[in-house]
Amino acid sequence: MPSTFSQTKKTILPNTTLAMIVRDEEMNPAGGIQRMLKCHLPFVEDAVVVDTGSIDKTREILEELQGQYPHLRVFDHKWDGYGDARNRSLEEAR
Repeated sequence: MPSTFSQTKKTILPNTTLAMIVRDEEMNPAGGIQRMLKCHLPFVEDAVVVDTGSIDKTREILEELQGQYPHLRVFDHKWDGYGDARNRSLEEAR
């Protein structure tokens, strides 16, 4: 009997933007920025990541992921607190 799992259609959440702020997330103990985004990007229409000054390879990872996910948009923003960075990410959300 064929598996119904292989026939499952990928669901994209309509009118949904993933908005996040990051800094030095290359090797976050929870799994890292690449793992997190690869788990979520296939399911949203839009994605905004605001990098607040990473000094590790976070920015390079984000740029590489932009090549795979054209709906991922990355912005740089000088750190001036969580609220300011959060607001910048929400301003860019569609």
